[in-house]
Amino acid sequence: MAIDRRDNRSNIYHVARLHFHERGGLFFLFHGDETWRQRVQEALTTLQDQGFGSERTYGFGLFELEQTEPVRVDSPKDANGVFLLSLCAPKPEELNTVLSANALYTLHRRAGFVDSPYSRSLRRAQVYMLAEGAVLPIEPCGHIVDVRPRDGKFPHEVWRFGRALCWPAKIDWSYHA
Repeated sequence: MAIDRRDNRSNIYHVARLHFHERGGLFFLFHGDETWRQRVQEALTTLQDQGFGSERTYGFGLFELEQTEPVRVDSPKDANGVFLLSLCAPKPEELNTVLSANALYTLHRRAGFVDSPYSRSLRRAQVYMLAEGAVLPIEPCGHIVDVRPRDGKFPHEVWRFGRALCWPAKIDWSYHA
């Protein structure tokens, strides 16, 4: 519970944690040259040291980076759609084609608070994004959305990454038509 300092009003404060099984965890895919591989490695090392997500002050978001041998995964040569592997905020001009009658998707509302030297308590603008696992007829590009507080006074942009990471797939579109 949080207590307001000015008028002692209470407000329930929620924090969630996610624990992985001993042999579980997060993974990601990378494809790029050695220069980018080194940059990604540096970024992951920094994240490992600082943690990611909220409540890092209390030790949340810490992890041990483990590298494995590269894995080769082939995609179908006759793909006629994609599986969305990431959240995606389609560009306005992509909406009609990406979200056609055949598309299977769920929308997730993304919101939260700004973590900035200028403010730690302002709400970011919310944005609705396609959830991971969507089945789409074409690969969206997506875009990066400015979610700075809408008060018009916030001094800098706040970005929500909404570019799509997709995997080609052979889909029987007649199944749900």
